[in-house]
Amino acid sequence: MVKAELVIRPDVKSYSYPYSLPKTLNLYGTDQGNELLSGIYDVNTGSYLQTGDLVIDNLYNENTYYSYDITKFINTKIGEGAASTSALFLHSSVTNTEGALERLIVNDQNNNKAIQLKLYVLGL
Repeated sequence: MVKAELVIRPDVKSYSYPYSLPKTLNLYGTDQGNELLSGIYDVNTGSYLQTGDLVIDNLYNENTYYSYDITKFINTKIGEGAASTSALFLHSSVTNTEGALERLIVNDQNNNKAIQLKLYVLGL
């Protein structure tokens, strides 16, 4: 059994004035052609689409990130083996009621803001 967390760290230029980060980034599973299959749902309730727990570091702007619990997705991939063709797809929410300019830059050219997959083994 593996616990898995996906951490996406936006570049600071993503949310410099006049821009802000998207409040929600939905996570979907896809097939080999990148066709959306289904949303990745909250592991505790199973009924809410994960929107990314956005943490904003207002003091230093160095530890801002979105995080997703993708444990079920990863355990399914492990079960499918090498022949697995599914992937993950990020999509911003269609609603922006505040009218703000939103954008997200991930993994800039200097590779300072990497995407991380944190895997925790829960027993051997």
